[in-house]
Amino acid sequence: VPVQSMGLDSLLNVLPGDLDARKFNAIGRITPEYELGMIWSNVGITTLDEIKEKSVSFASTGAGSASSFVPRMLNDMVGTKFEVIQGYQGANAAMMALETGEVDGAMQGIAGMSASRPTWIPEGVVNVVWQLGLTPHELLPDVPAVGQLGENDLDRQALRLVASAAEIGRSVITTPNVPEDRVEALRAAFNAMVSDPEFLAAAKERNHLIDTLTGEELQAKIEEQMNYPQEVIDRVKPYVVAQ
Repeated sequence: VPVQSMGLDSLLNVLPGDLDARKFNAIGRITPEYELGMIWSNVGITTLDEIKEKSVSFASTGAGSASSFVPRMLNDMVGTKFEVIQGYQGANAAMMALETGEVDGAMQGIAGMSASRPTWIPEGVVNVVWQLGLTPHELLPDVPAVGQLGENDLDRQALRLVASAAEIGRSVITTPNVPEDRVEALRAAFNAMVSDPEFLAAAKERNHLIDTLTGEELQAKIEEQMNYPQEVIDRVKPYVVAQ
């Protein structure tokens, strides 16, 4: 199970040994993982546009994490005023800081929110002001997708590149150089699993989101992600690669 930023990290040459994501064999995707930028309701901010006028503090796990580079890119490319506070030891620590009022905002994936804090969004405990995806998730149709933002073409492409990680999401892959017949067998087993009624019932019981891609479809997503122009990669790299 790869991290969803595997393709982006490969493109930016930050994986160990300069690994190429395209050489891995995609088996299938269980669900995309849209990271959500959330503001605690008591702050009084409900939209991204409001953060162009009023600064908000935002918890981050570190300089190279999406919780750091996404708000910083939005500051420079959209005009928001996120004050990124780095150093939280994982998403749970960042969410705890949000809940206690230590910070105004934090980031967590929609799949994680659905499973661990299923009432927060529908009950307005937090306001989602951006979602890290190419287009809005069907559960959040009115929240701006990062992949649709940007004030010029280069910045729009840069934001689309980082947002494309959502399409990889929670996936299954196998190593390079696996024989083709074994890849086909693994893909067939994956397809059978995600269409099995017992699997789907168990996922529903646990509030796990399911939105699958076949191995072939996932492989195509990875290939597409790896084909961005060099000028776009150069625009993104200073934000994503920890300095």
